[in-house]
Amino acid sequence: MEKFSRQLTKLFEDFEHRKVLSETEASDLIGKEIRKLQDANEEPTLETRADWAAFAFMANSSEERSSWGTYFGPMAIFKSEDGRVMESPSLDFISEEILGYWGEQSQRVGHPVLRARYADLAWDFARPLKQSPQIRHVHIAIDAYLDAVQSDQFEHEITAITYVRRALQLGISTNDVSRIERARHAIIELERKIRKLGLLGTWGFAFDLLVENRKSQATDEQCRYLVADLEQILQNVVDSQDFERYDPFIAESAALRLASCYRRLNRLKDAHRVLHLYAHVFATASEKVAPLQAQGWLRRVYGRLARRPILKWVRSGMRSKFRKSKLRSLSKPLRLGV
Repeated sequence: MEKFSRQLTKLFEDFEHRKVLSETEASDLIGKEIRKLQDANEEPTLETRADWAAFAFMANSSEERSSWGTYFGPMAIFKSEDGRVMESPSLDFISEEILGYWGEQSQRVGHPVLRARYADLAWDFARPLKQSPQIRHVHIAIDAYLDAVQSDQFEHEITAITYVRRALQLGISTNDVSRIERARHAIIELERKIRKLGLLGTWGFAFDLLVENRKSQATDEQCRYLVADLEQILQNVVDSQDFERYDPFIAESAALRLASCYRRLNRLKDAHRVLHLYAHVFATASEKVAPLQAQGWLRRVYGRLARRPILKWVRSGMRSKFRKSKLRSLSKPLRLGV
């Protein structure tokens, strides 16, 4: 293979000058160039096809791995006319040669989104191809993901969260203490930057990644800060009772995280306290909405509490609170099993 795709030189020059670039956009633009080449009866080179595949693979936004046992998986899975299951891009497309090309690209390109993707692919697909993963690739990937986030070179907030989660995951998997520490700071700073209480996905992830994940090696100071932060959010909703400004689901998101943490630490009184606050918020909010909506909310709270291994008297306390509500019809169809 050549050092780079000459067919995509101008496009990659454009990529390097962009402040924000997404993998999806890169894949789409490379795909358009490939179609232009085909329309002109020019065959895309292996480098060009490798560049397209690099950005067409889908990163896993959760902790689960793909059916290949990798972080990256196919963009699409479909059946051919003869009934065969097809994947695009396919794992079969990746060769030792392409893997090496991606590794070299990670050191040639400048944009952190490009660097991270090439390096992470070279690291992630090494084992399925029975190659030895090279530690320099994981170092490049972690640094590039965090560079992209800290320089605001991401398209959407959820993309930035995916980047910092992956950087932390890679740091933990290689026991890279300094990069784990950098990832922790980046995660906390990102949440401070993008948090909008009304958008639940934009906050709470720092708590999940650092406090609930012991492998993060979060410091006591960081854990105290994140716990206190959620406590403050919960208390703001309780004190406000302005459910147009503070959605009651904000209280749920904060309280359930805190309760899980307090139970793990055997701080059952604190777990009891935050769950009572959570129930109180919904009991109060339910009086200000239509009965059908209120019934749905209260069912949800009962369901949340019933699935948690809390003391029986806590659930009973929640039940007594709800029995005082005006929605008496709720008690008939609802069975708590306590």
